Amino acid sequence: MSQMVVAHVLRILLVEDNDADAYLVREALRQCGIEFELLHMKNGEQALRHMLGADTRPDLVLLDLHLPGTDGPQILRTIRSVPRLDDMPVVVVSGASTDWLKGVDISRSTCLIHKSMDVDDYLRRIGDTVLALRRGGLIQG
Repeated sequence: MSQMVVAHVLRILLVEDNDADAYLVREALRQCGIEFELLHMKNGEQALRHMLGADTRPDLVLLDLHLPGTDGPQILRTIRSVPRLDDMPVVVVSGASTDWLKGVDISRSTCLIHKSMDVDDYLRRIGDTVLALRRGGLIQG
């Protein structure tokens, strides 16, 4: 009798106010060949309401830092202060300058991906990061 393996669909919450950047993230995930469900939120308040009110949490959060209203660093602090969310992988995806980042506490994020003008490199880094997190057991799927 053969065993049936059911692939876990990776639930990803993307918090990104720029539609073009959101499109690139979706393309990167498609290119790396994983099964995923992407929920795109354009502002921090919406993302926090979703995470705090949902019955199931995302497997991974891809978080921009510069957002209207509640910004990325505040979202990260809130996630890390909620016991059922505090171990959830959060990848910061930002185009912020290195100097600006020095003044922001993102130390509790899983990792940082700098947005790049080289689209192919940016797509590869997003895909590679998600695959590495999955291989390392930080995300299931």
